Amino acid sequence: MLGKIDSKFVGSEQAIEFREQLAPGIFKPGYRGFRFKEAAAGDLPTVMIDGRKFNCVASIARAHGLDPVTVRRRIADTGKAADKLSNDEWKLILAKKKGKGKPFTYLDRTYSNIAQFCREHQLNTNLVYQKVKDRADSADEEFWGLIIETCKRKN
Repeated sequence: MLGKIDSKFVGSEQAIEFREQLAPGIFKPGYRGFRFKEAAAGDLPTVMIDGRKFNCVASIARAHGLDPVTVRRRIADTGKAADKLSNDEWKLILAKKKGKGKPFTYLDRTYSNIAQFCREHQLNTNLVYQKVKDRADSADEEFWGLIIETCKRKN
């Protein structure tokens, strides 16, 4: 009887130890492995950024404190392959974007971002972001006037 209890106890201890070593979600249905695998050395062309070699986009993103999905999207926006980008292009891709957009000028007044523009003109911020998207730096005075007319807050 004691032998049977002892074998069950040892078996459960081993199961617990095994379960703690597994990555969470590894036995979930539809699980297809980790999304961004580190490429093995020699599988893909290496990318050289500031004198450091990287095997994949995920390792580049981790080294610069960015999300791999964001880095991949920025690379796709350039229209070039990751290994064909120059060092200067990589610096633009890996630059952390703080805030929403760049400073812009409307009626001889410079605004640091769209949120400041919305506060001063009492505009619905979400509506403005939808209409502006990535056009903030290329927009002219007429465009911002139209934004002010169409995005006024309803009090």
